[in-house]
Amino acid sequence: MVSVIKPLIKSDIWTTIYLQKSIDILKGKKQENTVDLLGALAINGNGTTADIAKFLGRIKFPKEKAEEKPVLEFQYDLVDMNTTESRLKYHNYIRNNFNRLLTGRLNYTHSGKKIKENEKPKRYTNPTDLGYVIITGTPENTKGKHISQYFLTLKGFFLVSGYELNNEELEKMINNASKISLFFCFIKTVMDNSSIDFVIEIFIKPIQKVLLRSDIFQGGKMDFYFSNFADAVSASLSEKMTEIFETRKKNILDKPVSYFYKKITLDYRRLHPTKNLKILFILRSKMS
Repeated sequence: MVSVIKPLIKSDIWTTIYLQKSIDILKGKKQENTVDLLGALAINGNGTTADIAKFLGRIKFPKEKAEEKPVLEFQYDLVDMNTTESRLKYHNYIRNNFNRLLTGRLNYTHSGKKIKENEKPKRYTNPTDLGYVIITGTPENTKGKHISQYFLTLKGFFLVSGYELNNEELEKMINNASKISLFFCFIKTVMDNSSIDFVIEIFIKPIQKVLLRSDIFQGGKMDFYFSNFADAVSASLSEKMTEIFETRKKNILDKPVSYFYKKITLDYRRLHPTKNLKILFILRSKMS
C-alpha cells in the first residue's frame, strides 16, 4: 500500500518542512543540490561556488580531533589521506553541479541535441531567474579569471526558514539575512537581547506555518504575505505573553499574606520614612 503522506524535501545535510514537488525550484533531479546550495548561502553567507563547496565539504567530511587520531609511525595517517581525497572529489563534483545550477543547465532533446532559442542554447530556469539568488560581484581569482559571487535574496532566506536547522545554523542565517532585510534585522535584535529559543517560538515557527499555506514559492507576491507574517508573529507573541502573565499571577497568588504585608511595610518606609504607619496597622488588622 502506497502512503498518502509525501516525504519531505531533504538532502544528506538538511531536511525541510516542505513536501516534495511543492516548490518550483525544488523539483526534479536537481532538488538535493538546490537544497544544499540555498542552505550553504544562507548560513555561510556571500561567496563563490568554490566557497559553497568548501563549506559543505567541512560539514560532510568533518576533521577528526587531534586527540582522537591513532598514533602511527608513518608521517601521514591513511584515514586522513582518504578523507582528504574524498573531500577534494566531493568539492570538485559539487562545485561543478552548482555552476551548472546557477547558470542554468542546458536543455537537450530526447536524441541528445541542444535546443536553441534565438540562436543561443536554451537553458533551464535557475535560482537567479526565479528570484532566490543574486550575483553580488565578479572578483578576479588567482588565475586571472572573473568568477561570480552569490548571495540569497529575501525570498531565498524565507525558503531556508523552512529548513530544520540547528540553533547555531539558524543564528548564522538570521545574521546574514539581517544584512538585506529590516524584518530579519528586527529578529536579530530580539535574538541578541533574548535567546535563539525565544526567536524560534515567536518568529520562526509562525513564519513556517505561513510558508506552508502560502504560494510565495509558486509565483505569489512577497509583499502580500508580510501582513500574514506580522499577524502570525503577533498572535504567537500574544500567546506567549498570556502564558507568562498567567504563570506570574499563579506565583503571586501562591505567596502567603504575610509576604505582602512585609513588602508593603518595607516599601512604605522606604518612600515615606518620616510618616507614621497607622494606615499599615489598619491594613494589618483587616488582613488578620
